[in-house]
Amino acid sequence: MELVSMRTQKLKGKKVPKGLALVIVLAIMICLSIIAGAILIVARGHYHATGSQIKHTKAFYLAEAGVQWALWRCRTAADPTAGSPFTHTDIEDPPDSGYHPPITISITAPQAGDPSGTIYHIESSVDPGQVRIK
Repeated sequence: MELVSMRTQKLKGKKVPKGLALVIVLAIMICLSIIAGAILIVARGHYHATGSQIKHTKAFYLAEAGVQWALWRCRTAADPTAGSPFTHTDIEDPPDSGYHPPITISITAPQAGDPSGTIYHIESSVDPGQVRIK
């Protein structure tokens, strides 16, 4: 029987230092921690980008609803601009609820060059920063 020093062990005929398995496991754990951290950073970025995209999409459809409301007003009201060349309306549904951000709508009266007098300029906007995500 051969004597082996305390610092090495015999493994299939080769001398291996004691504690090498610990060093290998620690190195693997450090690599896995770095990879997990990178994945978390990427996932956090995607989470914020997705939230921003949802807010912009909601703002787009709310502004589209404002345009539809203005079209309805142009079709049903005797004077959609309410006697002035420019109407600025904030719609909030339900009123003063803060549930949806205000929809800013402007309806500009027909221009002098419009022979039929029925072409209105409609603008609708919503601030995406005020849109809430449930």
